[in-house]
Amino acid sequence: MSKTWKTLMIGAAVIAGMTGGASAQPAQDWQTVFDARVPALLSEHDVPAAGIAIVNADGVVYSGVWGEARPGEAATADTLFNVASVAKTIASETMLSLVEAGEFGLDDPMAPYWIDPDIVDDPRAQTLTPRHALGHSTGFHNWRRMSESGQLEIRFDPGSMSDYSGEGYEYLARFAEQVTGQDYAALVHSRLLEPRGIDGVVVGRDPGLAEHYAWSKRPDGSFVAADFTVPASAADDLYITVGGYGAFMAGVIRGEGLSAPLVTQRETIQFDFASRFCSIPVFTDICPDAVGFALYGSVFVWDGEPVIIQGGGDIGERALSFYLPERDLGVIIATNGANGAKLFEPLVREIYANENLLTFLRLQAQQG
Repeated sequence: MSKTWKTLMIGAAVIAGMTGGASAQPAQDWQTVFDARVPALLSEHDVPAAGIAIVNADGVVYSGVWGEARPGEAATADTLFNVASVAKTIASETMLSLVEAGEFGLDDPMAPYWIDPDIVDDPRAQTLTPRHALGHSTGFHNWRRMSESGQLEIRFDPGSMSDYSGEGYEYLARFAEQVTGQDYAALVHSRLLEPRGIDGVVVGRDPGLAEHYAWSKRPDGSFVAADFTVPASAADDLYITVGGYGAFMAGVIRGEGLSAPLVTQRETIQFDFASRFCSIPVFTDICPDAVGFALYGSVFVWDGEPVIIQGGGDIGERALSFYLPERDLGVIIATNGANGAKLFEPLVREIYANENLLTFLRLQAQQG
């Protein structure tokens, strides 16, 4: 996750809002709309490629890809984009599927199965639960390298407040591996992707698909290819086709594989920090009724209506995913350029005319 997202969110993944009267744009010829917008935006902001999928509970309504996956090679429907922290949505749904199957409970202590060696002497490690990890209330830094010691640390009592942490998701993945006897990548495939018939979502790296991986364009203009030595992560570096991820998101919207009570928990704010958010001057005009982490992304509530968001950004890619459970609408935008966030506001405007959301996206893009 990029520094920009961290700064603007007070530790949240990414933010959006809804206003009374805001609504999804009417059905239209999306190909014509985006053909007229995306190539010009890619050129203007020096982003090699972008992919978009629009979904509802029935499936993918539209998907399209433009630009170059790597220098001289056109992006296609099979192009795999790195969507960075959007990986957490796949991890969340996998873990909730394990909860639904009775493998463990959201409030079960993880200590009997897993304690990271860095915190074995901290008694608070005994209290860590899957809910803490999914809801960003473990007390961990985003990454352990951010602590002064360079080791994993618990900075506050788990479950007492929230602060964004990729380490929390990695911790939960290690716990789930110990409970099930499967490694994380195998869990995602056997408990989520295969049962739901989802293709085009790659956890870890598959050298057999090397020709489909998009290269990421860094701020200095250089390109970086996918590193096939990187292990599967529950918190970062997920590769997707926009159509494949769109199919996943459609399942999320319809609550596939989860009971209604668990879907409700998935979308419930764990700690509301609207007062902190609204105290930041740049956000005063888009102050929500409530905001905080749920067990899947961040939830913002305006006029009683939620939007659930997870963004992603590393050195050469930017991605945005969000869904509106009460409007039966989901969107994924993936780019392979450091300036990719500059595409979000104009593209989302075509799909969902929401000035709070658009204002946030403009602010985010201004931060680089």
